[in-house]
Amino acid sequence: DRTFDMVLLGMGEDGHTASLFPGHQYDAGELVHAVHHAPKPPADRISLGLASLRATRQLLLLVTGSSKQEALARWAAGDSLPVAAIVPDCGVDLLLDTGAAGI
Repeated sequence: DRTFDMVLLGMGEDGHTASLFPGHQYDAGELVHAVHHAPKPPADRISLGLASLRATRQLLLLVTGSSKQEALARWAAGDSLPVAAIVPDCGVDLLLDTGAAGI
């Protein structure tokens, strides 16, 4: 069984997560995702792929800082951000600080 019990991810100001960036191509069937020329350092990365992330039993998304409010609002509005592509059958538990929550 290659399923993770829990995965903890963060989210960038542009809605990227797990080295999945807006405007970049990624394969939904990948277990592992390699990135070259990422728009944020480090340029070369490796992360879990969508198939691994979607199969997790629990997904926690930790979002901190007021600079992430716009990306959260876009995600909630249904924009096609990388973070939206990950939602597993179990759903996503959001962990927000007061800055990200706007309170």
